[in-house]
Amino acid sequence: MAESRVLPEGVSGWHAAAAVAGAAGAALLVSKAGPALWRALSLDAPGGIVSPLHRRIFDATLAAQPIVQAHTMRTALLASEPLASASGAKGVWLKLESEQVTGSFKARGAVSALGQQLEAARACGVATASTGNHAKGVIRAFEGLVGFGPDTAVEVFVPASISEAKLRVLRATGANVRVQASDDCEKAEAAARAWATESGAVFVSPYNDLLVAGGQGTVGLEIAEQAPDGLDVVLVPVGGGGLIAGVAAALKARLPGVQVLGCQPEQNCCMRDSLLKGRILGEGEFLNGATLSDGTAGGIEAGSVTFEACKELVDGWLVATEVEILDAMAMVLRSHGKVVEGAAACAVACATAPRNRARFAGKNVGIVVCGGNVAPAVVVKVAQRAMEQADEEAKTA
Repeated sequence: MAESRVLPEGVSGWHAAAAVAGAAGAALLVSKAGPALWRALSLDAPGGIVSPLHRRIFDATLAAQPIVQAHTMRTALLASEPLASASGAKGVWLKLESEQVTGSFKARGAVSALGQQLEAARACGVATASTGNHAKGVIRAFEGLVGFGPDTAVEVFVPASISEAKLRVLRATGANVRVQASDDCEKAEAAARAWATESGAVFVSPYNDLLVAGGQGTVGLEIAEQAPDGLDVVLVPVGGGGLIAGVAAALKARLPGVQVLGCQPEQNCCMRDSLLKGRILGEGEFLNGATLSDGTAGGIEAGSVTFEACKELVDGWLVATEVEILDAMAMVLRSHGKVVEGAAACAVACATAPRNRARFAGKNVGIVVCGGNVAPAVVVKVAQRAMEQADEEAKTA
């Protein structure tokens, strides 16, 4: 039964079981099949918390909320008429984590993790692995909660594929940046974790940590409070899964019935492909291509808690092409004057792709705009595409 947990888009666990056994037989199926099917059948049942893991992540989110509120921003939920028109939705709201401190949602998870491990961080420092945004969040949290000193430091392990712009920013912070030989984010994480084990430093995972996922879950708490009429669907960019694990746990506890959809680039979608295979895929087992959505690129650490969270709490998966991601970045720039990174635009692209229009028709849709840190060369490319879009519209007007 566990192998059938990943269902086609638009088919929930409860509906699939009801189709086979009928509503009256669902309880009997659950009692005989054990916890795996219980999780499948409970996903969109009313009542908020749906599983023990859901409870753990939501509790971590509530525990993180005070310190996250004290050290990060409550970002705006922006109504977007242009995106509503493009997607066919009743309304679209953008959660602007692109305007968060450090320019990314990652500040929340970093503050949560460090704020709850201060004694160890002060004694031995911190290690982390990142393509940029998570490292910036950890460094800022460390500065604010611990402070750099002769005996305290942040060791940042980054894959060789990190952009030059992000690398320059990290090196300017005073952290010790260790560029790895491999492009694989998973290998950078393993190296950082090994170094932390040897040195006694606190390892702050980009995603594979309930303290981190709980911090990211505060995004979901805020969305639930800010959405004027509630939301039917929320789209979340996904890399390692920490953001969507926290956001889904919070939203499903506060807005029972909401659907949470994961969004990944077609060129690099390890989490979606891993769920389809029923296990976390290793290096060489998934397409790890170059993408504008570099913040979501790369593999997933073996045994990551986020894999199980995605199995239980995510209702479906959408992918976007590189052309669609660039077009979405340009659309947000033209519509709202905001520069958003490729990972954020991936979710926008999934919302506005013509093939998904029927899915969002008449619905209130939320999109987590996860970050706004963009290399200058990419900003130029986005601006050029925005001008091209304007010219294309003028010709058809």
